[in-house]
Amino acid sequence: MKIISWNINHWQRKHLHQELWDYIDRELNPDIALLQEVYPFSEKTGFLGESTRAQQLSKADTYIWRDIDAVRKWGSGVFTKNIPIREVEIKTAYKGALTVAEVKVNNRIITVISLYGILEQGYSITTLHRMFSDLTFLLEGMSGNNRSIILAGDFNASLQFDEQQKGNSHRILFERIQNFGLVDVFPYNKANPVQTWRKENVKTKWQLDHFFVSEDLVGKIVKAEVLFDANIERLSDHNPMLVEIQL
Repeated sequence: MKIISWNINHWQRKHLHQELWDYIDRELNPDIALLQEVYPFSEKTGFLGESTRAQQLSKADTYIWRDIDAVRKWGSGVFTKNIPIREVEIKTAYKGALTVAEVKVNNRIITVISLYGILEQGYSITTLHRMFSDLTFLLEGMSGNNRSIILAGDFNASLQFDEQQKGNSHRILFERIQNFGLVDVFPYNKANPVQTWRKENVKTKWQLDHFFVSEDLVGKIVKAEVLFDANIERLSDHNPMLVEIQL
């Protein structure tokens, strides 16, 4: 099973929308995609064009998505290819940034969470802690019993921030996540960080995107890499994270 997490930067690159979805479908070809800053295409919006591909990732019955608000008509979503999906309702003020879904693969129930770290007054840590408080009942009660968890997205957070400011607010956040029994698939390496966000004239290799799985899935990971090529560089300012799990 191939899973990607990717902030596709829709609000700044609407003109590339159909091309981006074509790249996801044809080149990345994931079974499950956790996407942020995303807007799904459909027949109604015209983004499908003349495409007749049978396995579109954004078929109406195989994705869960909400927009952030009336102004930011993009949001976070979970998209699947030929895998039944249902939304898991949670009480949160961050619908559109926090999308929770449930899929079933080979009799294994997987809770899949696409997360986008909204900035408030320049901080993501405050909103992230609130979101993880909203997720606590899921993360503490739904692992095990043949149920797994995949949580990924653009957190807008990194241990790299702690190196540039007072305190360890970002480390505290990631320790909290790991305390839920989730394992970081791309742990931060100060000497060789995994770059997931790019900006012109910024030399720091920012790792703002993160991918966590429950402990029962760790031994089933057969591939984990951050992708980058000329198409990705043009289509988004983030690099997709790819994880393949053998179930």
